[in-house]
Amino acid sequence: MRTLVAGARSNLGRWRLLRSRGSSATMATVSALGTFAGAAAGLSGTPTSSQVGWATLASAITGLLTYRAARGNMSRGGIAGVSTGIGHSAPFLAPPATRGFTGRSQELGKLEAAVKTVRQGTSAETPVALVTGQGGIGKTALVVKLAHRLRRRYPDGLLYIDLRGTSGAPVTATAALITFLRALGVTGENMPSREDELCNMFRARLTGASVLVVLDDAPDEATVRMLVPNEPSSAVLVTSRQSLTALETTVRLRLDVLSAEDGVGLLRTIIGADRVKREPGMAQEIVRLCGGLPLALRIAGSRLGARAEWGLADLVTRLVDEQHRLSELTAGDLDVRASFQLTYQALSESARQTFLLVNSLDLRTFPAWVVNAIHAEASLDELLDAHLLEVDGRDLARQVRFRTHDLMRQFARERLRDEVERGIVVTALARVVAGYYSLARDYSPFIQTRVRDQSPRLVPSQQPAGEVTLPVDSDLALKWFDSERSNLVALVEKSHHEGIWEYSWLLSEAMVGYLAYRAHWSDWKHVYAWALDSARRTGDEHAETVCLRRTGDVFHLLGEWDRAQESFTRALGICDRLGDRLGSADCHFGLGRILRLGRWPEALEEFFRALEIYQDLDDAYGQLDALSSIGDVYHLQRADEEAITYLERAITLAADKGDMRTEAFCLLQLGDVSRRQDAVRALRLIKSSRRIYARLDDSRGQARTIVREGELWLAKKRLRRAQYCFERALEIFDLLGDRWWHAVAAQGLGEVHLAHHRWRKAIECFEVCIVVFTELRSPRAQAVQAGLDQALSRVNAY
Repeated sequence: MRTLVAGARSNLGRWRLLRSRGSSATMATVSALGTFAGAAAGLSGTPTSSQVGWATLASAITGLLTYRAARGNMSRGGIAGVSTGIGHSAPFLAPPATRGFTGRSQELGKLEAAVKTVRQGTSAETPVALVTGQGGIGKTALVVKLAHRLRRRYPDGLLYIDLRGTSGAPVTATAALITFLRALGVTGENMPSREDELCNMFRARLTGASVLVVLDDAPDEATVRMLVPNEPSSAVLVTSRQSLTALETTVRLRLDVLSAEDGVGLLRTIIGADRVKREPGMAQEIVRLCGGLPLALRIAGSRLGARAEWGLADLVTRLVDEQHRLSELTAGDLDVRASFQLTYQALSESARQTFLLVNSLDLRTFPAWVVNAIHAEASLDELLDAHLLEVDGRDLARQVRFRTHDLMRQFARERLRDEVERGIVVTALARVVAGYYSLARDYSPFIQTRVRDQSPRLVPSQQPAGEVTLPVDSDLALKWFDSERSNLVALVEKSHHEGIWEYSWLLSEAMVGYLAYRAHWSDWKHVYAWALDSARRTGDEHAETVCLRRTGDVFHLLGEWDRAQESFTRALGICDRLGDRLGSADCHFGLGRILRLGRWPEALEEFFRALEIYQDLDDAYGQLDALSSIGDVYHLQRADEEAITYLERAITLAADKGDMRTEAFCLLQLGDVSRRQDAVRALRLIKSSRRIYARLDDSRGQARTIVREGELWLAKKRLRRAQYCFERALEIFDLLGDRWWHAVAAQGLGEVHLAHHRWRKAIECFEVCIVVFTELRSPRAQAVQAGLDQALSRVNAY
């Protein structure tokens, strides 16, 4: 009896929902059910016979028989399948599930779990799940998929409505409530006129019922709140391009783009597995060009499906051109550009301009201060809430970084040409570059490098509009440069293209110490190609000589020695004409470094000229460079006494100035000199040098010490240890792109193989390094050639 009573009470609300639609049969059923529930309540305890009247008992039995019949109907078809006398049944308003829905298993699981938790009775509130994300990300497809999956859990119906929140004319709460009430059987004469009355009727009709409500493309929190039932057995799924931060939710889910695997899977469901299997690489490229955006991928698949004669490569060819990519991503009523336009037009005027200017920078990710520098009054929150900017996590310097989808960035470029004057674009770029320059100048003193900063500070009028407030210390310096490296390089080139010549070379100069420290030679070469041209366009000869010396340095490091010598020679001529003695000394020193690789007497002549000028100018750091380099050349000439004299002078001066890098270099050179006389002392000096380089986090310096240690073990015939050292150093120099030291390590490893009679391996090593040494006219080439000839003769003998 207790079970029957409980069941009657729990189903009474659902039958009342059907009675509201006007069925006389249903009304009789509900009446009988109510009679049984009420009458049987008196029998559910332990009543005595005197407490129970025959009329009450008869009423309960009559109601019970009717209820059993009604419950039988419910169990056979569920409430959704029960028709009223005028043809009404539980509404199911959801659109068809998207064909070929792929991926999103974790997102579906998270949403379903949130709804399931409430239905299990762990909450007394109506569950509200909010799905947000940019246009075309697949929000509607996801919630419709989930709605179909949950259909049986909500037997009293599914109410779906597109609120058109981004259309410019969103559906009002009043209009949505009328739509829902009509679906629930409320006729025109019974429809309230006021919004609050509509809301009350909507919630009353759903009392005790189990209905799933789907609110697609919601415009704001207020509209959603009016459409949430006051019934924990129901649930609400909401999608929006806005974050709806004030909405009370059970779970929030921000959709991101599809993974490469899921993106290919989506293409496979649309065009068939065979076509994807024939061109798997092209399928992956389509996913990349579409940025993993489901709408773009669905359009791409639809176009391929309509063009059986096309290969996937044909579509890739069309999509590669960024200028026309958005025009290619349209099929019927599906259009990526139109989808983006809906979000864009809903922004405030200030946010629209900021969005366009941020994307004019062509930066993949950027910190928040960049937005403030572009537009001091811009609201970053508005762009984030609209999902036009997405959070990309925190970088190594603990800055929150933001990004824009690749296709959205292309959309912004299109709008930029039509909506923003070029002068405004250039001004915004100048502000951002000035901000980066300011920060780079603040952080560069903490980078342990021998590179001099030759740039003057910008005047206050050139500082960014928004104050850049970042902590400045040695721990963050490298992390900041590592995080911003790609942006710094991109902005040097961008400044050059936009005719902001001064900023192009100044920013290059502010970051060159970091590029030298991290051995980013290709970036160094790239930025100074733009910087040198910019300096010449400004007519600033001082800037031109600085850029020439920088290009000479990087050409030297990359092994382009003829170009390096040309750069230093041209810079020297300008410095001498301008009377720039410090610049002239730096040029002599640069020429000495090139000549040191094989033309030692000429190298010494250049180093001594530089040392004389540095001493006249009382330039301690210049003297350190010259002294250590002179000692190094004497060491190469096997003039050990002279080498020790100059190296010890350099070590003493380096210790006085706290120049750990020069100290480490000179200790390494002293160790190399000592190994011809005292191997134990030599190893101690080499390891001391390595410890200093390790403290400086200088991988190149550490690798050089490993090469010197390998040479020491090779001389002592400890071949296994020598081989380990050379192979380890080769890996590091290969990653750094250092041709000279890579060749030195390869020579050492070739000698090890030669000693082990591994002739072919020795040949491989010697062939690698002899090209470099011959090009440099280095004496090492003769020794390598002798080893190569020996190995070749042994191989030919077999």
